[in-house]
This record gives sequence, structure tokens and C-alpha cells, in this order.
Amino acid sequence: MFIAKATSKLRLNTLTTMAGKAHRLVGTQLPDVTVIEGVKKKVNIKELFGEKVGVLLAVPGAFTPGCSKVHLPGYIENYEKLVKLGVDKIACVSVNDAFVMEAWGKDQNAEGKVRMLADVTRDLTQALGMEIDLTTQLGSVRS
Repeated sequence: MFIAKATSKLRLNTLTTMAGKAHRLVGTQLPDVTVIEGVKKKVNIKELFGEKVGVLLAVPGAFTPGCSKVHLPGYIENYEKLVKLGVDKIACVSVNDAFVMEAWGKDQNAEGKVRMLADVTRDLTQALGMEIDLTTQLGSVRS
């Protein structure tokens, strides 16, 4: 999870990968990278968060058991609590195609709470150093 604030810098980052490694990147500049929202909408991560306080969570795969039961639901269920804590935007990104991310967002009732973003080219995942090789399990390197 990344919480971004002010000039698109990470104020706090706690990321636990499937390998169990936790990373903190306080003050790291958010990358000027474009991902896809919905089927065709290009979204620049740096511009998306801008001067806002936001949470960016990266998951290995849409519709996977862990991501669908554990990773994403907590952000949807606790949306109001996060807003009360000052969070302006919540976005979920996965190395996946835009069609899958859009369908997963609908399946999870994320609309209006968590923006579902597809990192099709893996540029964001690479820029943030969040790559994990899940070729055997999911067919590619993921976030």
C-alpha cells in the first residue's frame, strides 16, 4: 500500500509482497507513468494523486482468491473510515489487462470507492520496484 500526499510523493509506504518482504519508501517521488482505467481511459499516476492524500495498493492478480478475499475487500469495506482519516483517493493496480480490472472492480463493488487500474505494460510496477515473478502461478511477472 502506498499513501501519497503533496507533490505526488509517498508519505508512507508499507508493501508486503508474496515473498513476505516489507518495504518502506518514505518521500519517494511517484513515477510519471500511465496506466489504464476502464477499457480506454489513460491515467497518469503522478497526476491522479497530485496534491491529494491517496492510497495505491498493488495486487498480484484480479479474481485470484487472495486478492479477491483479502487484499481488495478491506479497502472497499473501510472506504468511509479511510476518508475520515483524510484519504482523498484509493486506487488498486495490477499487472493485468483493462477488461479484467474493470470486471473485477464491478464484481467487488469497488465503483465510487476504489479506482481499478491496469498496469498493462508493467511500467508502474517496475518504477516502484514491486515486481514479483509469478510466472509459474499467474503466467507473468506481477506486482
